[in-house]
Amino acid sequence: MFSVSARMRTIRDGDLLPHVVARSGLNLDQIDSVFGFLEHTPLYGGRPYAAREISESDVESLYEHGKGIRLPLTNHFIEPEEYRDQAGFLSKYHREGNTVIAVNDEFARRVKNDYPDYEVEASAIQEIDTAEKVLHALELYDSVVLPVRCTTDEALLRDIPEGVRERVRIFASGGCAASCPSRICYRSFSKYNKQLSGELLCSMETKPRHFEGKVIYDLRIPKSLGYTKFKVVP
Repeated sequence: MFSVSARMRTIRDGDLLPHVVARSGLNLDQIDSVFGFLEHTPLYGGRPYAAREISESDVESLYEHGKGIRLPLTNHFIEPEEYRDQAGFLSKYHREGNTVIAVNDEFARRVKNDYPDYEVEASAIQEIDTAEKVLHALELYDSVVLPVRCTTDEALLRDIPEGVRERVRIFASGGCAASCPSRICYRSFSKYNKQLSGELLCSMETKPRHFEGKVIYDLRIPKSLGYTKFKVVP
């Protein structure tokens, strides 16, 4: 099943599900969840918050169609008081079928303890790129996302034990992260999303690289090896 990004979509673009179906090229029954920004929270990371991408009516539509929401709460810097302050936000979307994507392990532990109906997934930002790291992460997380470059690493995909492959999510498409040599952006995005201000960093200025745009991956090998969770980015 595929989780599809709502990125580069605004709530003025019409209904969410037709949009993600059209952008992804998938059938609706292939999509189990959508991820993107809801109302602002300082828990967001991964990229800078610019606007809401999933509206309240979108949430209702997703639930009506049996689809989940994956909340990208990948801020590196989450203080205990911030966690407490966001109880209303976390409670609002707390239900089976929804997922919290996390980078901060202590935050992940708190969510698993306080909001047990969420699936808690380790973000690709954690750079979990060996079988040993996967097994270690799965001691805490319900699932993990491999870095985008790992989609084509057949040796790694075979090295991950068969018994946990259904808990590993793989990129079905890739963007700038596929060729980034130094991911300095994520921490700056975490800081920015606190107050929606500050410096946004990118390694492109200091380490030029070839950027291929969106890359669509051949998933025949991962599927043949028993991987069932995939992620589609714009």
